[in-house]
Amino acid sequence: APLGRYAYSASLSIEGDFKTHLCGGSLIAPDIVLTVAHCASWPGPYQRVDIDQHNLDDRDEEHEYLFAREPILHPQHVLLPDEFAYDFAIVRLYGVAQTPPVRLNRDPAVPSKQGEPLTVFGWGFLDDDIPSNMVKSPVLLETEIGYVPNDICIDLEGIDPKTQKLFSYGERYVRDETMCAHHPDRGSCLGDSGSPLIIRGNAAAGDLQVGLVSFGLDCNHDVLPGVYA
Repeated sequence: APLGRYAYSASLSIEGDFKTHLCGGSLIAPDIVLTVAHCASWPGPYQRVDIDQHNLDDRDEEHEYLFAREPILHPQHVLLPDEFAYDFAIVRLYGVAQTPPVRLNRDPAVPSKQGEPLTVFGWGFLDDDIPSNMVKSPVLLETEIGYVPNDICIDLEGIDPKTQKLFSYGERYVRDETMCAHHPDRGSCLGDSGSPLIIRGNAAAGDLQVGLVSFGLDCNHDVLPGVYA
């Protein structure tokens, strides 16, 4: 990603460094970061929120950081493994950030067109094909994927690489409070959870956040999209 382009992007970590980065988030108000609920169990492992940082491995890079208060999970989220319904949480901050927040989408009809370009970014793992060789990216990466309407996403079927059996998200995972986006060669991955999914503007002030990285069967499955809160 271009240096400083997504200043409102946040890293939730234990010690504010690359090794302890856990999840992404976005600054939605001067003292509030939006992330996914499955990242926000409390007392959570993360303590610090770094904002407007590009390289998490560069201790000397100038950026903002604040410490996290207790997160507030969506009241209908169930904090159990493999539960992603209402996967939203807000993390209150000690102090006020100077970085401008991202705009949040309030129109349920946006996005609307299949294949509409959406941008996702984060510091997550680069590939999940070789679990023993998985590495995170220290620098913020971005990629463009395409919107998939829920009525299409819910019926898609693909081979689960772990079981080698046919799998479909169905109504169990694709719900009114989720959306799907896909590209067969790229997408969000582990460690990107909570990171923003946006309609990209000409500059950060024109960006519109439409979702958050929630889950997926694979990081870049050839058929099955990623599912976003």
